[in-house]
Amino acid sequence: MYGRLFTLVTIDDDSQVFAWGIEIQTDDDLEAVIYRKDPANGRTLFGLHDSAQAACDRWSSIVPLEIFWEESYAPPTSASDSATAASSAVSSGRKPRPLVSV
Repeated sequence: MYGRLFTLVTIDDDSQVFAWGIEIQTDDDLEAVIYRKDPANGRTLFGLHDSAQAACDRWSSIVPLEIFWEESYAPPTSASDSATAASSAVSSGRKPRPLVSV
């Protein structure tokens, strides 16, 4: 099992974050979980979808969205590979996307 991080951003301005998510793939299944904080009422929302694309399609009815895939990586094959991948992501100097709610 492994996951790919993604951000749902507005089509017009990819600095406008609508939600963050992770697409999780197993040998026989694919699902996506998203997190969003509603700017209107401050409520936290978690959503479960069949895929990152399904999440994007669902929430695009509110505002046109696209998927921004965070750094892409191969699934780790061992615990030491996981630690190495996490360490290289931190040391890459890549800045996280700021929260700008839509």
